[in-house]
Amino acid sequence: MKAIMGRGHDLRISTVGEGFETPEQRDLLRRAGCNAVQGYLFGSAMPNPIGETRSIGLGA
Repeated sequence: MKAIMGRGHDLRISTVGEGFETPEQRDLLRRAGCNAVQGYLFGSAMPNPIGETRSIGLGA
């Protein structure tokens, strides 16, 4: 996984981890270098009629 995240960073692309549900999964994504995450740990899926997107940065 870290190699995949590294490739995104090499290309200057933000990486987003999706579908995680536990703090352990979130921490794994953080260690792998993921820029942002979305998943049930922060909240269930909600309709978005406006088409805006939001993400939560993990920080360093």
